[in-house]
Amino acid sequence: MKTLGGYKLPNRVRIPARMLDDALVNIIDEYKHRITKNITLKRLADRTYSDYIRRTKSRNGICECITCKKKFKWDKTGWTWNRIQNWHFKSRMYLKYRFRDDNCRPQCWNCNCNLNWCYKKYTLEMIRIFWLDRVQKIEDDNTLFTIKNWEYVEMIKRFYSFLPKNT
Repeated sequence: MKTLGGYKLPNRVRIPARMLDDALVNIIDEYKHRITKNITLKRLADRTYSDYIRRTKSRNGICECITCKKKFKWDKTGWTWNRIQNWHFKSRMYLKYRFRDDNCRPQCWNCNCNLNWCYKKYTLEMIRIFWLDRVQKIEDDNTLFTIKNWEYVEMIKRFYSFLPKNT
């Protein structure tokens, strides 16, 4: 096990040591049981952003699937990955839209995985929320985009700061 300033980090942490500070180590400690593979900045950013989307798009602790409208309640253990997920309108492959609120909405596991992402229903819902021209702009934009390690760290801290602690 690696150590940093008295913290014990799992061996599967694959984040450059120069990037680690106390705040990031605390976040890693909280998410280490939810990331099954090596912990990288991109995976940690995905996990914190997914929680951020589900919490900001919920009302009174109830999160609704954008396609089937099924409701899920927040509990003390948090959202479970197999109940409600963060669905991306434009694939996560396009980093420009991977962490943008106008591209992501909560979607239940059944709609996301079993029903082939419910793309038509989701597209109609996105048009209802954002209007057709904005949705077409997202769909048509295929520009390449890179995210640096320090940008991942800033995003992780920003998304994590919006999440309630020990609720």
